[in-house]
Amino acid sequence: MDPETDQLIIHFKHMARMSTIRSDMESISAGAKLASSKAPDIHRQLLQLRDEFKRHLLVAFNPETGNRELREGPDPEDNMLIVFCKDALGLILVNLALLDLYSLALQDSYHVRLSEDYLNLEIQGLMELANSRLRRAIRASPFSCRRLISTYRAIYLDVRQGGDHHGVWDQIYAMLSSY
Repeated sequence: MDPETDQLIIHFKHMARMSTIRSDMESISAGAKLASSKAPDIHRQLLQLRDEFKRHLLVAFNPETGNRELREGPDPEDNMLIVFCKDALGLILVNLALLDLYSLALQDSYHVRLSEDYLNLEIQGLMELANSRLRRAIRASPFSCRRLISTYRAIYLDVRQGGDHHGVWDQIYAMLSSY
């Protein structure tokens, strides 16, 4: 299997974990007793997934620092543009989940709590990076980008139907609609 495919598999495993964590979070909104017992474990899982996404994002951002096999081929950076975009958007989803968890669960349930301002600033920075990388990725691999754009448009529509949503979703939709 080629290195880019390996990186995409890692990304999809991260996203599958994110989906599982999100379904666990739904039980928190159902009742306060669950919130006090499950929130710390969900918080720990989100922080762990956040760290994994960040490590993976660094490899996608600069393939030279990661897997040696990524250096082979025409331009490893071009090969990893779409992986970077997916990971940046995945990390945004984790940060949004942390913000949701903080608003749902008891505040004193966490040993380590990231500030909402910090998470929002990181989300904005990731949006800017994803936007610039997406422009380059479209030139390098238009077909892969179409799939990414379709996936995140579907997620956006689902989030929008759910009612109250973070403003970054409107930015993601605007970014994807401009291509």
